[in-house]
Amino acid sequence: MAAIISGLVIAIIVLVSVFGSHSNSNNVSNSNLQGSANNARSVVNVLCDDGSGGSGTIFTEDGLILTNNHVITNAAFCLVTLPDPATGHAEYIYHAQPLVVPYLSTQYDIAVLSIDSSYTDSDGKTWGDYPTSFPKFTVPDSCGSSTSPQLGDSIRVYGYPVTSGGYNLTVTDGIVSSFTDDSKILTSAKIDNGNSGGLAVDQSSGCFIGIPSAVESGNYQNLGVIIPKSIIKDFLDQISAQSSTLVPPETKDQLCQNDYGINSVWSGRVGRNDQPTCVCRLGYTWNLSGSACATKVSLDQICQDNYGVGSYSYPGNGRGLCGCQSGYTWNSNHTSCVIQESNDQICRDNYGPISVWTGRINSNGSLICGCPTGYTWSADNTACVIDTSRYCNGVRYNACPIGESFFCPPYGVASCYYPDQFTCNGKYFTPCPGGQRFACPAYGDAYCSIY
Repeated sequence: MAAIISGLVIAIIVLVSVFGSHSNSNNVSNSNLQGSANNARSVVNVLCDDGSGGSGTIFTEDGLILTNNHVITNAAFCLVTLPDPATGHAEYIYHAQPLVVPYLSTQYDIAVLSIDSSYTDSDGKTWGDYPTSFPKFTVPDSCGSSTSPQLGDSIRVYGYPVTSGGYNLTVTDGIVSSFTDDSKILTSAKIDNGNSGGLAVDQSSGCFIGIPSAVESGNYQNLGVIIPKSIIKDFLDQISAQSSTLVPPETKDQLCQNDYGINSVWSGRVGRNDQPTCVCRLGYTWNLSGSACATKVSLDQICQDNYGVGSYSYPGNGRGLCGCQSGYTWNSNHTSCVIQESNDQICRDNYGPISVWTGRINSNGSLICGCPTGYTWSADNTACVIDTSRYCNGVRYNACPIGESFFCPPYGVASCYYPDQFTCNGKYFTPCPGGQRFACPAYGDAYCSIY
């Protein structure tokens, strides 16, 4: 593949060398008039799998196409349509591989497509022979001087703007209206979405001018922008300088698959350094180390092999994690998923038949056990016992000693007492509130009186 890339770089540089510089000649030969039809055949419509598209121009007979980077930057593959030069309607359709040079294509907004096979539709019709000799852009013989475009020069633009439906080749004329600070050409020729990546030539001589790229609004009053031949030459010079270090141009899906296996795909987002953010295909998830995409079933099995039948896998933090299924929980040392009741049993074994697991685990991995409602810890915290404590006026009191009764006055502090301390005429009475005394008359019931 590296050899293919090197050959591609050389081919592009050779093409630029034969583009020819702009000529100011006003002589229009028959060959230039015939070249207009050749230009039309070389300009293709581009439609890519990610929904992007635009125009492009064939520059070699083996199907090398020059276009804008923004036309194909996120595409895995594209279809290119060659027009009938008389009508501009689709005549041949081929598959083409996007060839984007990292960083440089973004910087210059220039990229390449390479036709690699013919297209066959759902009815079985094949739209063109492959391999074949493609109609490349033909540089007229008159293009030979080093003259650059001048203000007022006539320009012709070929492309597939959305204003004409986006599928039919459209030709518009204009003049060189101005130049930007970075040497791009501004033209009055109509350029719209879809024209990007097409062809701009001198209207009189047919010499190559550049690649229609965008529309500038505001102060330029919707003038079209053309990337000139000089900038394209700079782009190709940069590729030539880096040709020994270029790697095969891979789609973002391929980059993900190289890093994480065949079940990884590009998420559609780009991270740091323009690197694709990868995800797993439907039905797959990250393995436990986050290094590859694996089937959910296989990861569940790995979790069960390590943590028992109650374990399962789930994605988290860019890798697969193991957890416990519903009805299961981690054991005390976090090495196995056990049935929820088994943790209750551990608590019962340690603290008696009444103890239950609280659902919490200490930092050391041990279970936190507790007592159910109506029970409390024994004095030495070794077992759950019946909670005999009482509450009085919002305060909790321990149970009274055996043989004593608990007394809670309407206000104040509760107390314990022996019932026989407060008998009167054969009946038991509760103690009097604080500050009062117990009075037992000669007959009748006892009462409390103020001292």
